Amino acid sequence: MFRFRSVFQDLVLLLAKVGTAQTSSLELKTLLDVGNFMQTYYLHPQPELIGNLIEALHPSGLLQIQKANNINPVIGFFSEIFAANPNRLPQWQV
Repeated sequence: MFRFRSVFQDLVLLLAKVGTAQTSSLELKTLLDVGNFMQTYYLHPQPELIGNLIEALHPSGLLQIQKANNINPVIGFFSEIFAANPNRLPQWQV
């Protein structure tokens, strides 16, 4: 968990606007976008945006970085989202 926090704390500090409201037109194109979304999700949960996050994981490079460090925080994040929204699981299946 520490590595996950360390990586994303650094990323979040680089953002000009931390904790901005997420909208349904949210674009998750970069590692910074993905990191900010995951770090601030608990402040404004919007499960309708999880599909966008899933689609952005590979192009953002997050999974490659987490493989090198520890994928457990990413698994933990999604397990909480999936447990809280079981009715949305069919929408999120690839």
